Parts: sequence; structure tokens; C-alpha cells
Amino acid sequence: MPKPELIYKCPDEIVTIVRKTKNLRRWPRHDYACVLLLLKPKDGTRVCETPDGLIEFMPAFDELRAVLVAINPQLDELLPRSMRNKPQKRKRHFDALNARRRKRH
Repeated sequence: MPKPELIYKCPDEIVTIVRKTKNLRRWPRHDYACVLLLLKPKDGTRVCETPDGLIEFMPAFDELRAVLVAINPQLDELLPRSMRNKPQKRKRHFDALNARRRKRH
């Protein structure tokens, strides 16, 4: 049984993108490759569960790029290189700011 092909995993491990052909949970069954976004909701992150049970997901540019390239590898050359995540220094700043904000609430 082929394992899912890991396409991308974000550093905080709340988003994983895989390509899978077997054991898809769908009907009718087929063996076409599908790209799946595996989301692990976590309060205060870009993947969170809303009170009504929806999963709210704010994708990073690297995740959007990974999904598109997983669907069609030729897109990697066509997508603009400027389509990148915010700098890590800026992300760490806002992560710390949001952590302090969550402690207060």
C-alpha cells in the first residue's frame, strides 16, 4: 500500500499537505492522486475551530504554493517568487504579541 507523499509540513505542524492515491475517504472509490490539506486546529493559530464547528484556515503563501505545485508541478515555474511568507522575524514578533494578548483574555 503506497504511503501518502509528503508535499509540505509547516514549522508549527498545524498544516500538512500530502498527495494520496489509496485509502481516500470518498465514494465512489478511485485511484487518482488527490492533494489533501491535513489541518490540526489549535486556539490562537491560523487554524482554529469556530464555536459552530467550522475549521477556519488562513493559509500561508508557502502552503498555497505547495498545494498548487502538488496539483501541477509545472506551476512552480509560473508562480511569482514574490509569493512568500512573511519574514520569520516579523512572524516571531506577532506570535509573541498574540501570546501576550491571549494571556490577558
